[in-house]
Amino acid sequence: MKKWLCILMTLSIMLTGCQDEIAATENNTLEIIEKQEKDSSNKLSNLNSNEEAANAFEEEEYELEPWTVELYIGMDADELSEEQIVMVQEYLDQINSLEQEDMDLNEDEIFELYDSLDQLLSEFGLCMPLTSMASVVSLYPDLFTENDLEKLDELEQIILELNESDPESEQLETTYDELISLLDDKGLYGEDLVNQVEMQSIDLAVFNVVDGKISLRKDSVKSKTEITEKEMKDYEMLWHQTKKIVPKSHMEMLKLFVINTDGRDNVLAYVNQENDELTKWRMVLDIKDALDSDGKYIKEYNETIVHEFAHIMTLNATQMQEPVEDDDTYVGDEGATTKSSYLNQFYQKFWTDIYEEHQNNVDQLDETGDSAYAFYEKYENHFVSDYAATNPEEDIAETFSVFVFTDKPAGSEIKDQKILFMYGDDSLVKLRQDIRYNLNLE
Repeated sequence: MKKWLCILMTLSIMLTGCQDEIAATENNTLEIIEKQEKDSSNKLSNLNSNEEAANAFEEEEYELEPWTVELYIGMDADELSEEQIVMVQEYLDQINSLEQEDMDLNEDEIFELYDSLDQLLSEFGLCMPLTSMASVVSLYPDLFTENDLEKLDELEQIILELNESDPESEQLETTYDELISLLDDKGLYGEDLVNQVEMQSIDLAVFNVVDGKISLRKDSVKSKTEITEKEMKDYEMLWHQTKKIVPKSHMEMLKLFVINTDGRDNVLAYVNQENDELTKWRMVLDIKDALDSDGKYIKEYNETIVHEFAHIMTLNATQMQEPVEDDDTYVGDEGATTKSSYLNQFYQKFWTDIYEEHQNNVDQLDETGDSAYAFYEKYENHFVSDYAATNPEEDIAETFSVFVFTDKPAGSEIKDQKILFMYGDDSLVKLRQDIRYNLNLE
């Protein structure tokens, strides 16, 4: 498996809605990137509930909200003609009917309809998520020869087969490398494109970040002249919101700021390291989840950005070290933490007595999320949300978001103690004050 997949698995989040209670994100829809394979936990997760999708499908009290054109494609609906809207709604009516009838039984037919609908929307000129190498070629048709197309298809088929039969094989690794190299040779960012296909998303605009300012990277789907004035205003607005949350001390760590989408209500945002040293990061925000159907910013999306910033804050180079023999600091997918790091202190105080049980029972590659949710149900008083039970990295990020957006807890449960732990650090209290001031919460 490519390294970025492992990283993204722990750093992605779906976060919606601000709660009045202390667990502000307790019932939010939360997903990991590797659940983005358009199975019943994501592309079909058209839920009107804030419960984690894979679990919600198993609960009878949650019902699917029927798709409408506005709900499915959001503000992009304004770009369609009346005739096109009718065509799109016909597809959605079929999907709604099959989903209401029996999601599992009709799964294959539903997937085919989604794929056909996305293809239709692409033909209408909308930027739809990348689902295959063919969709990548459609973005850059002049770059690829017939031989290239055959090779891309061959490599993609090998990857699909090996992911199913032998996901740990060296052949899979070398095939990914060959695919990425072929795309790189065309002047593209191969790893980024493969990432988008795996996640079934599309990077609409990629910005370099220098001295707190953003500039459009040349490989963005649309050039600067093709991006409309409103689109650019929306992108700049999201950057402005990010600057309200990410302090200057960490702004220099941001190398890339990316506007992407995988459709509504899937993965809302994620961060990813840009180098092995953990000194540079990218932040990726989903424009369709940040704006409502009228194109207005959803203020609760600030919670998402805060959560993603928390990952950068707790996993950057200042917080990590080379593994030390006989050192008992926390070691996660990104490496070993320093003794004084936020994450290690958090782990030592709240995780040591349950970590072994967690390791034995929670499968980080579990696409359903069932094992993590079962752990959450057993230790519900430990966590501010079900997603926090995924691992210590997500726990501290979720807790930090609750710390920022809610009042100081009066309770004594462990999840309250975690928030109070953050109040015990003057630098975090100051950061909370600054973020709340910038977001007009004070």
